[in-house]
Amino acid sequence: MEIDILSARAPNNASPGYHPVFEFENLLAEICGGKLICPYASLNSNFLRSLRKGPLKRVIPKFRRLGQSFSPSESRLLLVSALTPLDLDLLDAIPNWRQAYSTVVAFITDSFVVDWYKWARNAKKLDAIFVPIESTIEATRNATQVPVYFLPFGADCLKYSKANTKRWIDVIGYGRQPALIVEQLEQLGNGNPEFFFLRETPSRGSFESIRNAHFRLLNASKCALAFDTSIVFRDDYKVSILTPRWAESFASGCVVAGACPLDGPKVFDWEGAFTDVPTTGAGALDAILELLSDDEAILRQSTRNVMEMCEAHDWRHRIRSILHCIGSPIPDQLTKQLDQLEQRVVLKS
Repeated sequence: MEIDILSARAPNNASPGYHPVFEFENLLAEICGGKLICPYASLNSNFLRSLRKGPLKRVIPKFRRLGQSFSPSESRLLLVSALTPLDLDLLDAIPNWRQAYSTVVAFITDSFVVDWYKWARNAKKLDAIFVPIESTIEATRNATQVPVYFLPFGADCLKYSKANTKRWIDVIGYGRQPALIVEQLEQLGNGNPEFFFLRETPSRGSFESIRNAHFRLLNASKCALAFDTSIVFRDDYKVSILTPRWAESFASGCVVAGACPLDGPKVFDWEGAFTDVPTTGAGALDAILELLSDDEAILRQSTRNVMEMCEAHDWRHRIRSILHCIGSPIPDQLTKQLDQLEQRVVLKS
């Protein structure tokens, strides 16, 4: 069965925060031989979002309707890649979408906003929903009356995984991090040739160039910071989220230091995967420096992280999970690439 992917990657909706999901979409389209469908937003996204928070939210279309010449095969499966339940409005861009596809499923990455399903009129028409936060499964199922499955974030290990000794960045932090720890690391690295802390910020350029630059930095880093969203957001998010940075850091061969989300030990369950770091006081810096003091231990953990990711947590494993859940056959291309991942595991073990 071929799989089409309905994506929100319109030009005015291309924040680097979406890039891990775009990567997943690209792999899914490549492996399963489907089309990547990207409707343009009907209005400026910021203006549109402001309107949709008011009484007009139910009537303003978010994405332009595709032409009537768009005619998918009825034997195909459609996966909607949505940031929130409201992005299920993407489906309205496809004329008669429910009749056009035999099976329609969604991967909703910010699945913690369960209350928004009351405005997501397309949700109850889906055949299945996949979410990366296990604690939201029951509430999502109750809100939609649709089968819901846990699908953690992954990484493209065939493209980006490395366990090497030439790592010139001691600690890398990207995305939101506790301000106090960042400040301490910056002070330590200021004018210190023995310690290099990199605070990575999103660069400009194409999706591919940004992702390649991002992983080059991760591949060059010994330790990556990763803290649960309930810590770095505090008042904004009351839910623990295993964001893509854990999978990306492990796949790149970094050791990971920070505060682990609730789903973390269930998903990345191997020894040494997480190094807990206090989020306040001088103890954070001491814990990170102790971790960095043993080069041999870092190399062993780096190799283990890459091996475990290749064995069970590449995006291709996530694609196989989707296909298993909906009873769809495994494409030959997916089997071939999973075999390549397994061969990497054998070589590293």
